[in-house]
Amino acid sequence: MASALTIFNGNVIADVEVSSKQSEAHAFRAVATEFPIQNGSIVSDHVFLKPRELDVSFTSSNTPGPGYTAQQVFDAFKKHYANRDLLKIITEHDTYDSMVIVDFQPIHKAPNKGALECTIKFQRINSVSVNSVPYLNAVDTSAQTEVNRGILPPVIK
Repeated sequence: MASALTIFNGNVIADVEVSSKQSEAHAFRAVATEFPIQNGSIVSDHVFLKPRELDVSFTSSNTPGPGYTAQQVFDAFKKHYANRDLLKIITEHDTYDSMVIVDFQPIHKAPNKGALECTIKFQRINSVSVNSVPYLNAVDTSAQTEVNRGILPPVIK
């Protein structure tokens, strides 16, 4: 079950209020074959799409007042990362389902005591459904005779 995660709603990321969102970078990547393909082939069969990624940069200060402190922001995102929470991300440009945090980098820089500059990388988790079909009237296809099992009587010449 995906948690609601809104990025474009002011300065709220994963239901955590941060001081300011600096940027969001959307990544569309693919791997194309390095080998020649036959004329007339369907090119898309030779290009493999990688899971979508999203990088978000933001700051969080320790200024008293409403909202989260930098330590609370640190703890909240650390918890999302450690729990490998599945998140739904809504940005100003796109909506992402089934995203997890794969990289979280909170950086403390002087002179602001306790304040953080953070980047988070989210990656989409692709899933598939697999249906199994029972195999009815199965026949034992193991070797039935000694010849089929590789055990041959000695050959006398």
